[in-house]
Amino acid sequence: ILEEMDTDEAADFLGEITPQESRELLDLMPKEEAEEIEELLKYEENTAGSIMNNEFVALPEDLVAEEAINKIRELSPEAEMIYYVYIVDKREKLIGVISLRDLIMSNPKVKISEFMEEDVVSVLDTEDQETAARIITDYDFLAIPVIDRKGTLLGIITVDDIIDVLQEEVTEDIHKMVGSSEVYEDKLIKASSYPKTFSKISTTSRNNHKLLQIHSTICMFASI
Repeated sequence: ILEEMDTDEAADFLGEITPQESRELLDLMPKEEAEEIEELLKYEENTAGSIMNNEFVALPEDLVAEEAINKIRELSPEAEMIYYVYIVDKREKLIGVISLRDLIMSNPKVKISEFMEEDVVSVLDTEDQETAARIITDYDFLAIPVIDRKGTLLGIITVDDIIDVLQEEVTEDIHKMVGSSEVYEDKLIKASSYPKTFSKISTTSRNNHKLLQIHSTICMFASI
């Protein structure tokens, strides 16, 4: 089952079980796939690196468009989703990006380095996942590349991954708001001369209203 999952999803699953169980499952997988998942497990929770997918398409800058398209066909079964084609130098450093549409529409004999976008918006692997979420939503990206401090391309975070992050944030907000409301109402009950029954009904009503608002937000993001 793990072999059929995207690497980031597999890493999430293994992070929820014991280290021993995780090790046993990884030992059953092909070595290369297991190593890719282990790379993600090294990152701290809630970092960009912890939610990135390291199955992506990166091409050398010296290819012409026709060669690049053929290479993508070759690599596509292993990649998660191909929204953008990332260009790297000989040291695997990110130097450019091309949308799949622009690549298909380009002159097949022109080098991709001549029409790639060099000003690439990216996120560091150690940055908070909320930073990646904010960039994707602010720029309306479908994916964002993840790099290390040397500029090496490590993986990508897709808009689907960001929806998961937003849902986690909303869930956390639910717990915080409900908890804060309970403390606040407890103080009101002690200080107020109103009947306890009214106070309890008021608390329940307000909390339910907040939960409905949050649930609507989750549904909105999930439907994108």
